[in-house]
Amino acid sequence: MNRSWVRMLLAIALLFAMSGGSAQHKALAAPDAPGAVITFVCCSYSPSEVVIQPGESVEWDGDFSFHPLVSDNGLWVTQTVGTQFVYTFTVAGTFDFHCAIHGPFGMVGRVIVNHKVYLPMVFRM
Repeated sequence: MNRSWVRMLLAIALLFAMSGGSAQHKALAAPDAPGAVITFVCCSYSPSEVVIQPGESVEWDGDFSFHPLVSDNGLWVTQTVGTQFVYTFTVAGTFDFHCAIHGPFGMVGRVIVNHKVYLPMVFRM
């Protein structure tokens, strides 16, 4: 077989292995794990700002009966009961939220959903 064909086949096999392996690894790691977790107690979210990718989820942990969670963008119905809420963000953008009791000027937070960036890989043979 010609050396250039062998190099080309090896490069294709390497690309195939790299792209399939990383997706499989992510799927096997924790398919339902949130991209970020925000906890809250009196008067603050921790962290108050998270950055995730489209398709990832954010989990809020705290007592919603004392700190009802409100989406400033109307993405979800205000959470007033329970201690855990998960929302999956499907599009890029900035999404603010706040506590209904402390208002949008006191206990506030933000989710930033970045665009996925794909960089082309260049191979020389």
